[in-house]
Amino acid sequence: MNNKNKTIGTWALDKNDFPVFEYTGKIPYKATCKDGSPVKLPEDPWFLMGNYQFTLFSHISGEYELITGQRSWGRMNFGKKPNSGNNQCKITISNPSSNQNQTYNLVGINSLSGNEEICKRKFGIGYAKYEYSLDEVEISRSLHIKPSANIDGGSPAFIVTFEIKNTSKNELQINLGESLNANYSEIQFQYIPENSQQVQFEYTPFEDLKTDSVGFNIKAKTKDPLLTRSSKDISMVETFPPSLFMSKISENTEIVLDKENRTVTGKAQFELAPNHTKKICFMIGFFTENINIRSIQEDLADFSIENGFASHWQKVIPTFDSESDPIIKRELKWHAYCLESMATYSEYYKETKIPQGTIYDYDWGKHASARDNLQHALPCVYYNPKLAKSTLRYILKRTTAFGEVRLIEYGNGYAEHEGYFTSD
Repeated sequence: MNNKNKTIGTWALDKNDFPVFEYTGKIPYKATCKDGSPVKLPEDPWFLMGNYQFTLFSHISGEYELITGQRSWGRMNFGKKPNSGNNQCKITISNPSSNQNQTYNLVGINSLSGNEEICKRKFGIGYAKYEYSLDEVEISRSLHIKPSANIDGGSPAFIVTFEIKNTSKNELQINLGESLNANYSEIQFQYIPENSQQVQFEYTPFEDLKTDSVGFNIKAKTKDPLLTRSSKDISMVETFPPSLFMSKISENTEIVLDKENRTVTGKAQFELAPNHTKKICFMIGFFTENINIRSIQEDLADFSIENGFASHWQKVIPTFDSESDPIIKRELKWHAYCLESMATYSEYYKETKIPQGTIYDYDWGKHASARDNLQHALPCVYYNPKLAKSTLRYILKRTTAFGEVRLIEYGNGYAEHEGYFTSD
């Protein structure tokens, strides 16, 4: 394979002795096989983040995909093409002394995040960090996720933070906006035009003053009433999706709705003196009939802008003290982190398992296959036996009275062999 990017990045350890990868290559990522044909890899690579209640794909470009998998696999902010998200971030820097202002895009392949000379892209355990160096300011934009502490625990939300430092000799005016679009799409139908699907979705905007939150309640719309009887019923399709929200955390910020474009935006506007730094946070996620916004906020209230949720990840990721090789130890920690980030709670079966991920789940939108779930649970026998046991119970609950281990599950709890009677 010919990699035109040459070196795409380096591994290191962060201040918490956790592995962190800095992507130094260019995007769009391009590589070719020996025969000159392009490799089947994304132009905008992404890193996995998550806990048992949700999954986040953080792209090199600063784009992210907010994924739900407790029921059917779905994207909350589905983009313009399959396997993409839809979020934006802009910052306007004004210098009153020179009467000049400049607006920068921080998200997208053609944004500052796509420029390896301006932006450092770092991906560690529980966070993604983008560091921008401009003439007048230094900007840090980070995404943070808290791990699940028990089998059915975890909060389906993340916190986005900004640290903006004025490195000029003049006072600056800063106008910042972080936004995403509410567009729910079942992954199993992402290649099918929306108007051809059996189920469409309605979006009702809301503002909740009690939780300082805005968002969109998402409800299924279908001509078949049998599909929407109860959220507890087995169903081949999703008719009870989660709803999207954004919450204000920092003072002197605001969150606004754009009903027409189905967008939620966190905004901050402030003056920044020379050599001063401003820190800003917003919370983004989804809620269900079982997990409300207030409970999510209470769970994430111990967030530290200096250290994220590192103290919680230190309780989850093994230290591997008996391993003497530092590279292997770093790799083992990263693998454990990926397994914890992939692990997904099943609302129907009331168990948590580790999905196959890349193709079956994240591209086809199917919880598959049974053998993959069991294989991925093997390391958990040593470091997280509760997760290994939950995976076993999940597979047993999917097994028929005749002993058939159903290969695939999709929709809400709908399991079948799908034409393959394998030796699972």
